[in-house]
Amino acid sequence: MTIFFVPFILSFSIVFTRLTHPLSAGIMLLIQTTLISISSGMISPSFWFSYILFLIFLGGMLVLFIYVASLASNESFKLSLFLTGMILLGSFFLSTLFMFLDPLFSIQPVSVQHSFFSAKDIPDLSSVSTHFIYNFPTMGLTLVVILYLLFTLIVVVEMTSVFSGPLRLSK
Repeated sequence: MTIFFVPFILSFSIVFTRLTHPLSAGIMLLIQTTLISISSGMISPSFWFSYILFLIFLGGMLVLFIYVASLASNESFKLSLFLTGMILLGSFFLSTLFMFLDPLFSIQPVSVQHSFFSAKDIPDLSSVSTHFIYNFPTMGLTLVVILYLLFTLIVVVEMTSVFSGPLRLSK
């Protein structure tokens, strides 16, 4: 199933370099993050890594949106039909190319072990667990990170002025 996401991710990466408006770049980055999170979640046995990845990028997108909204709030945004067609055409050609290159999609019967995206290339992650983060050797480091993030949150909240609004200097 991840074979269908790869062409879209590649197409969006190419189109991302051609975008000029910050909001369209943000939307493209959000779509790419969603596709990468879904494809990494399908590869690994649990979706925790992809869920955390998506939440981190979503937090970054929130900061980017606030920054853009305060700097370029009245700039017009229009969708380019050429760019949209380029995305769809590129994704179609890349997915067709991947289908022809992968022996699983050929007409002749081929064993699964010869496929480009077979399960033998994916390491066995069933023995890997996240409980080692909270056990004795790294428990202190985890608590330090939690306390540091809490302290940073409190400092940022105290530095901002509730009555001035976002990203504005207080007088």
